[in-house]
Amino acid sequence: MHNTYLQRAVYLEMMTSTLFSLLKGFVQAAKGGQRLPQCTLLLLLHLALHCYIFFLRKKVNPQNDFGAVNKASLVILSLNVLVNLAGYILLLKLYRHSVKNIFNKEVPPTIAECIPSFCAHLSLLRPLEVIFRFCTYRWRVLPDVLVLGEVRCGTTSLCEQLVLLQSNSVDCHTPFCLWAHPELDNKETFFFVGHYLGNVTPRYYSMCFPLKITKWFSETKMKLSKYIFFWKEITPKPFMTFDGCAQYLTSPSAPYLIAEAYRITNTPLPVLIVCVRDPADQAMSWWKYENNAIAWGEGMGLKGHNAELRGAEYPPKTIENAVVFSRGEKISKLYLNAENIFLMDSKRNLSSERKRQCILPDWAMTWPGGQLTGIGKNGNFVENINRYENVFRQAAKAKHYGDNNTETTHSVNVLPLKYLSNNGLLKSFLVQVLEALNQRQRCKHGIDFASALAAYKSSETHIQSVHRNSSATPGMSYGSVDSDCISHLKQLYVEQSKSLKGFCQERNIKWLQ
Repeated sequence: MHNTYLQRAVYLEMMTSTLFSLLKGFVQAAKGGQRLPQCTLLLLLHLALHCYIFFLRKKVNPQNDFGAVNKASLVILSLNVLVNLAGYILLLKLYRHSVKNIFNKEVPPTIAECIPSFCAHLSLLRPLEVIFRFCTYRWRVLPDVLVLGEVRCGTTSLCEQLVLLQSNSVDCHTPFCLWAHPELDNKETFFFVGHYLGNVTPRYYSMCFPLKITKWFSETKMKLSKYIFFWKEITPKPFMTFDGCAQYLTSPSAPYLIAEAYRITNTPLPVLIVCVRDPADQAMSWWKYENNAIAWGEGMGLKGHNAELRGAEYPPKTIENAVVFSRGEKISKLYLNAENIFLMDSKRNLSSERKRQCILPDWAMTWPGGQLTGIGKNGNFVENINRYENVFRQAAKAKHYGDNNTETTHSVNVLPLKYLSNNGLLKSFLVQVLEALNQRQRCKHGIDFASALAAYKSSETHIQSVHRNSSATPGMSYGSVDSDCISHLKQLYVEQSKSLKGFCQERNIKWLQ
């Protein structure tokens, strides 16, 4: 009998602790601005208020008729319940998907063990916003600029520079991100690498960007300002939005899906940008960053690796093993298979299946075989850039956008990492981007970028130094690399380094040492 009471007491204490941790996570997420926990707290408050009013009507003043108020309250309460139900169903699916495919871990076996990681995802994920945006994707625009990557090459800093153009010459709008994380938010969508439950259907890509009416309002405001403020010269700020997902360049399937998204909407192809650096340095930075991400997942209580999906050899224990493993036959075959999934050819044309849902298989997220297996693929800058060049060159010749656009050469703009710390070179690169946007905008009606380009060229604005993304957390030993490892790694990347420098020289791009 004593043991029974003791077991019940322990169980009750465990349940109380679990509920308290969950409630604490809800409150913290709500304070952080997350809509779903805020709606949940609003629902609980509304439910308590409704019951109180109903009790007053029945017990305190039965003659007073609250019928209309009660019905209206029930309708609002029912809608709130439906919103919360849809939000939590999607949140649970996103949580499970994130743990297994993004963190490469197993979902904890008990509810109590799931609480820390679930509360972390509750503060990070935005399920209600995702539902709303998927419902309104038809009325949204596609990005004008695509920063394709590469990871650890300054993509975050470059995207911040694009946002800073807002103060000079461009009405820049940031993309929607599933993750409310300071290093990811207002920068990248992760759409074509499968973060949205593997859904990479091209026609849904616009869900991550502003509404068309927002663009119309921006352009109309600038047109009207010329007449309202006729006594002074006003430089029009053309509308622009971008996506800066650093995983797109290495992704073998993303080029075909991106090109298809623009084809089916008859939208001019975007300005493509790739940030590059010495492949060996990039590999070391990515190794440290990804190992700290693994440590972050373990800090949430996610311990066991998802061996069923990634295999027992994942994650590699050393950076040398990671490079060798990623260049092996198994991973190379996975990359080839991933490219063939959405490859548009004469036998299987994706454009003829535009109504089909495109789902990226689990093994192909976020790169085939997992993030660390891409470490040997990320350094293949020239090969990855040429893949985009070929796909978008074919798309430009497809004559789906009008005669003017088919004659336009769509090429990838390459930005070496060290340009980000050189005011003159960075500004000249941003001018190049604005010139490409001006050329692109001529394919469609709208405010021309020419005025903004001229104003930016003549301005003496000093480029601000921006660094949002850190490679490693101080005090953490994950992913450490010694001097012997660095020397060995540079030897492994000798050919890739030569190839990248030669590629840049062909395009008259300065390679700063």
